[in-house]
Amino acid sequence: MPAPLHHACIQFFYPLERVVAYGYPSHMTKIAYDLSEVFSQSTGKDQFYGIARVVAEIAYGLFRSEHDVTFVLYSPGHAKFFEIVPTWDEKSYAGINLNVPTSAKPMKFRNIYKRGNLLRDLLSPAIGAVIRFKNRERWRKSGIELKEVKLDGYSFFSAGRPKLIIDMVHTIRTRGWNTKSYVLLHDFFPFHDVDERHQSRFAASFHHDNSFLIPRTDVIVPNSYFTANDLEHFAGNGTLPKPKDVKVLQLAQHSIHSGEHEEIFLPDRPYFMCVGTLLGRKNLDIVLDAMMHLHETGREVPLLILAGQKRSSVVRHLDKPELEKIRKQIRFVVHPNQTDLNRLYQNAIATIIPSKMEGWGLPAGEALHLGCPVISSTADALVECCGDLGVFFDPDDKEQLADLMEKFATDQEYRDSVRDKIVAGKDSLRSWDTVAAELIEIMEA
Repeated sequence: MPAPLHHACIQFFYPLERVVAYGYPSHMTKIAYDLSEVFSQSTGKDQFYGIARVVAEIAYGLFRSEHDVTFVLYSPGHAKFFEIVPTWDEKSYAGINLNVPTSAKPMKFRNIYKRGNLLRDLLSPAIGAVIRFKNRERWRKSGIELKEVKLDGYSFFSAGRPKLIIDMVHTIRTRGWNTKSYVLLHDFFPFHDVDERHQSRFAASFHHDNSFLIPRTDVIVPNSYFTANDLEHFAGNGTLPKPKDVKVLQLAQHSIHSGEHEEIFLPDRPYFMCVGTLLGRKNLDIVLDAMMHLHETGREVPLLILAGQKRSSVVRHLDKPELEKIRKQIRFVVHPNQTDLNRLYQNAIATIIPSKMEGWGLPAGEALHLGCPVISSTADALVECCGDLGVFFDPDDKEQLADLMEKFATDQEYRDSVRDKIVAGKDSLRSWDTVAAELIEIMEA
């Protein structure tokens, strides 16, 4: 049995009732849904992993909902919102096409920042004016012709990164529109001592962005009960401002099926897999330690597939002499498309999710949706995501993980029983349509 949820679902201070029907009143709230995060990540192989993937999937759920939804992009060069008409095609890389030329993607510049650095305070206004002009020029030269949307009377929702949203919320407030703003927050990792970045410039910017955003947003929408309780904790100790209102929107346990061609060959022998797993908070370290423990105790070391971006930090770590004995048992599958990622899930012995902390755990949900066993750490959000369908281990216990890997690799009866349990419980998993319906419920309320 998994460790009890210390934060999630026990004593939560903002209860959320699930949607029980998909019918909506004739007088619907006008929703403006922000797709700027997807546009900002519209180039590169990994553009639709992580947050951008969440934004795109909720958008598709809203598109299918028959609700009054206007999809918008925010232009920092114009400080305006523009309507776009995205289309969905399961044969495309991420299933969404914004129908906006990527050449119009704005250059990044922090217009709202923590003051106190004299040189930056003097130079930033001038630099910002130049970059805003260049962004308007990029927009003009791309040939975009989009209709401006004034959000007066709308409910505005964004699930992007705070550093992108702060300009939008600032524009909404300064225009004096009667707009109710909803912002989905994904995590507060930099405030925990699980990542060396917590003392970095990134952490300082992250703190500033959230501190600016939270009191200026009408409703904060955490992506899990764990994230909501994290917010309550950091608001309670003064790290963050207290939000006006909080409504939880758990994400999905769902893997999309795309029409992309198969591009990789599956391994020729049984394998475990990790998706987007890095050293540090993502805790690839413990998986490698478990494999070393298997080797040192004379047991067979299984094949491990690392799917996602091939990080130089991971490559350097694997090159260490002490890992020589297991190095040949590790393979990278770099930037698999969704078809290949789904094939990897479906054919794996199990997917290992070793993170010390997550906001939700999309790979865990994807694996379960496809019937793949999940060996997950006892991080609260992962227990919340996997529920009774996951198999759990202490993220600092290499011996416990090694024993589980051996059991899954060698005990066919046990492995089949776990898979059977996942198949029987599939109807309990959340789809992106469910997420979209619950978002509408929150905004209608």
